[in-house]
Amino acid sequence: MIAVLSAEWLKIRSLRSTYALLAVVLAGLGGAAALCAYLVAVYDGAAADMRAHISVAPVAGLVGSMTELLAGVLGTLAITGEYRSGTIRASIAAVPRRGRLFAAKAAAVAAIGLVAGEAAVFAGYAISHGIVGDRTLLLDSRGFADQAPLLVAQGLTVLLFALLGLSLGTLTRSAAGTIPVLVLLWYILPIVANLLPQPWHGRIGSIVPDSLPGQLAGVGNDHSVYGALLPPWGAALAMAAWIGVPLAAAATVFARRDTR
Repeated sequence: MIAVLSAEWLKIRSLRSTYALLAVVLAGLGGAAALCAYLVAVYDGAAADMRAHISVAPVAGLVGSMTELLAGVLGTLAITGEYRSGTIRASIAAVPRRGRLFAAKAAAVAAIGLVAGEAAVFAGYAISHGIVGDRTLLLDSRGFADQAPLLVAQGLTVLLFALLGLSLGTLTRSAAGTIPVLVLLWYILPIVANLLPQPWHGRIGSIVPDSLPGQLAGVGNDHSVYGALLPPWGAALAMAAWIGVPLAAAATVFARRDTR
């Protein structure tokens, strides 16, 4: 199994898109730093009565949300690229036990999603708080110890999207078919849920992927379009379902479907 994992890790490292997506994440962090620096300059130059109207959403969440979609795209390309080039047949010839091969792919994608997600989220937190300092600019100005559970949960959502991209890519065998679905779940579905009347706004808004970190950390989803009806254990179950159900379906299809 170690050899299979190493091979899958090497495949992902060899994808040019891996480094392109990493560059986009770094650019996002740079943009977040520039935004914070700009708002600090505006805040410092504003009159005292105007400063209460100047604020910025938590940068860690913004960077984490961007990284989610990028991780989903990477998970998609990790499998659809092999189908497109035909190298999936060579992979299966080298590892005839398809379940083991798919598990190795999932483990490699999950590791990258987890590390990238946690790194991006914690870097976003450090950058924003380092630049803003003790100014009352951040909508969530709690200390690191209070925000750490939320930051960890936001990083886990990047892992969710990475594996969701892998699962959907396995089911569709098409990046063009998978990426729009990821965008639908990442961006469109929360907007649609926000437009629904109660109680459906709260119900659906509480189970979309980006609503889960705040509920998992037990802090809710203030200053957002998401619902917050789930207790932490319910959010954990919802996150496990978002990962496990598509992954199980993809593993089943991968094991049974012809590679042509």
